[in-house]
Amino acid sequence: MDKPELLVLGDLPDWDLAAMAERYTLHLLYEAPDPEALLARHAGNIRGIVTKGEIGASAALLDRLPRLEIVACYGVGVDAIDRPWCAAHGIPVTNTPDVLTEDMADMAFALLLGAARRIPAADA
Repeated sequence: MDKPELLVLGDLPDWDLAAMAERYTLHLLYEAPDPEALLARHAGNIRGIVTKGEIGASAALLDRLPRLEIVACYGVGVDAIDRPWCAAHGIPVTNTPDVLTEDMADMAFALLLGAARRIPAADA
């Protein structure tokens, strides 16, 4: 049986790509010498997009994928994904919420302490 085909828009860690490649046929748009040719050749078979928060997925791209079933965002930000387009076409958009919450809190606290104790000025 053929594996479902995914369009991967941005560079991901090798361990994640390897795990996905076991179950899906991956089309790595970011590595394609000619992304337009890759899309022309495979757009009709793509069933899912794997993107990143900073890359997103535009309506122009989504319009080219007639069999699209899902847009999965590797990260928390979905602002660059055309969610109204996805909603109008019944395409779910996923992300990974709360994966950076504790890290962001740690960084915010470190910045607060640094500013309160004037650590950057003392370091300079």
